[in-house]
Parts: sequence; structure tokens; C-alpha cells
Amino acid sequence: MKIHMRLFTSSIMILVLTTAGVNSSFSAEKSSEFKAALAQMQTMKDDFTGTTYYKDKSSGKWKNGVRKNDFFIYVGAKKGQSPLPVLFVQHYGGDYLFIKKVLFNVDGETFQLTPNSDEVWSETGQVNAFETFDRTMTTTEISLVKWIINSKKTIIRIQGTRLYKDITVTSTQKKALARMLTLYKGLGGK
Repeated sequence: MKIHMRLFTSSIMILVLTTAGVNSSFSAEKSSEFKAALAQMQTMKDDFTGTTYYKDKSSGKWKNGVRKNDFFIYVGAKKGQSPLPVLFVQHYGGDYLFIKKVLFNVDGETFQLTPNSDEVWSETGQVNAFETFDRTMTTTEISLVKWIINSKKTIIRIQGTRLYKDITVTSTQKKALARMLTLYKGLGGK
């Protein structure tokens, strides 16, 4: 996976969530839950900026990226600063979608994130399409992820100009999302 340094902004077209029914047990102050989550992380250090990036081991490898459809969170942490959680969605294979929006169907309720141009990236000239959408998470995206973790079924639709690709969130991904939120809180996130 390539990390692209850029300013992230959040523009959400349609996403209204309440915390009713959402498990809010993600407060961890260097607890055993935090230590267990930290043990499940892979890290990548950016020596130039002093930032350490954390990603759950189940989310694939950092170097050369895993080429598959995927959905996960990674967190960037730098001494003296609040940690930065990032929502990451990836399309790989077949035709290019040219991502326009990402829809989440969480137990029958649909929510939409519309990326800014600096939040999507395509690797062109390959046999298979490789496109990503990554966005710095706000409290809205964090609430969405908590809802996904507690859902019975979540399907993500990566919608392009004409085509789309659906991803069903697995129980392994939900566990990884929960660990990432625990890590984020334990590193000082709100």
C-alpha cells in the first residue's frame, strides 16, 4: 500500500447517524484491551515526519499493498499531536470505476460518502484496476464504523461513473475495525 501525504478534508453528502444502539465501549486508557489491540498491529514509520502508522495485521501488508477489494482503518500517530484515523476503501480488479461515491448499507439503512478529488487515487496502466478512497475520519465516520461493527450485515458499494463494486464487510473486518478504534482511543483519540 502506498501512503500519499496530502491534506484531508471531509465532505459528507448524506450521513445522518445517531448513537442509539451503537456500542460505545471503545474508551481505552492504555488498558489491557488497548495492549491487546496494539499487539495485533503492523506499523510503518515515516522517519521524515516522525509519524508512525498503525494498521491491523488482518488488513494486509504495507509494502506493495495487497491487491484486493478492501475496507479498513489505519491510524497515524505523532508525538505531541492527536492521532489521525483514516477510513480506507479499495477497489481492485476488472474495469476502472473512477470512484464518485461510497455507499454503506448497514442493516438496511443506506449512507453515502462523497470523496473530494484529493481523497481518491487510481493507479493507471495496469492490467487490473487499482483505485482507493481514503478520508480522515471525523466523529461522523467514527459513528458509522461503530454502527458497522455492531451490524448484522453491511455491504459497501464503491460507485463509479458507470460501474460499481460491492464489498460485504466480514466478521474479521469488524473485529479489526474494533481493534483500530480501541487503538485510536488508547493513543489519545476522541
